[in-house]
Amino acid sequence: IEILPPPWKTIYAKIFYLLIACGLAYFLIQLYLRKQQAVKARKMKEMEQIKNQELFQSKITFFTQVAHEIKTPVSLIKAPLEAILETHEWNSEVESNLSVIQKNTNRLMELIKQLLDFRKVDKEGYTLSFNEVDINRMIEDIIDRFRAISLTGISFSVSLPKEHLQYNVDQEALTKIISNLLTNAMKYAHTRIMVILDEHLSAEGRTLSLCVRDDGPGIPQEECSKVFEPFYQVGNTGNNGSGVGIGLSLVKLLVEKHKGKVYINPGYTEGCEVCVEIPYLEKSISVSPSITSMPDKVPALEEEGEPAGYSLLVVEDTTDMLEFLAKNLGNTYTIHTAANGKEALECLETTTVDLIISDIVMPHMDGFELLKSIRS
Repeated sequence: IEILPPPWKTIYAKIFYLLIACGLAYFLIQLYLRKQQAVKARKMKEMEQIKNQELFQSKITFFTQVAHEIKTPVSLIKAPLEAILETHEWNSEVESNLSVIQKNTNRLMELIKQLLDFRKVDKEGYTLSFNEVDINRMIEDIIDRFRAISLTGISFSVSLPKEHLQYNVDQEALTKIISNLLTNAMKYAHTRIMVILDEHLSAEGRTLSLCVRDDGPGIPQEECSKVFEPFYQVGNTGNNGSGVGIGLSLVKLLVEKHKGKVYINPGYTEGCEVCVEIPYLEKSISVSPSITSMPDKVPALEEEGEPAGYSLLVVEDTTDMLEFLAKNLGNTYTIHTAANGKEALECLETTTVDLIISDIVMPHMDGFELLKSIRS
């Protein structure tokens, strides 16, 4: 007698149970993975929001610093200018006020130039032009310039090798590197700044070594790698608050253009030492955009007060700037003016000029559109 099992105990039922168990396990695993992915996506979104907030905050901080940096020289231009306008006379006080205006105007121009240089180098719009330069003499000239403008009583000393070092470098870029290092050192130095120039010889070739030391409070170890980041400023009390945190980052970009490196010497404990190492490079065929040819003869300028036969068209939408250019150039040339590109074209339909000086950003027709129309 064979007793058959009930339907729920047959082999087919057990296979069915197994399939249901596998399906349930698969569903639970998928549900778990989806939850994990959702958690991961939420965390990534939160991190992205935090990063965006930090980026936004850094931009706000940067613009605040720039505004604060620009506010001081603008105030020092505005106040003396108001005093000059009130006196209506020329005396020693007026000369002193004009000197203050000139100094702070130069400060504004230097700040703007530094910002534009950083932007240009950062966006690969800066091409080096290599020439053989006497590094010793170049550093001495820069140090002399800083000695002349230093009003804080800081002493500058320099240690140079007896034999003058001749390197193929971009002189303008290297000047920016050294000037920014000295400017940065002046913010923190108490009494002295020292520049050390040397050369290292190795199997890889000649390497130029330049170190700038100051006797300030130094840079904390954890911040040494951050000081070369754009807009980063060390939170030491030794900083006088000037600058916007792009000097050292510009130095880093320019040094890297020379295939070199820049770093903070952690072994120097009497202040801060910033070191730059640049390998010897052969002359590069790449040059910066420049005028490559000049005419053999350039017409001499006429004496002031005797307008020459040359005529200029000045295109500028800012009335004060237009009047300023027209007034200062009018003693030497015949001046025509226009407030925008359209007015300039209307003027050119009836007038022949030798040279056009044009603004770029203008209403109705900007400088580029004007240039394109003239060329066509």
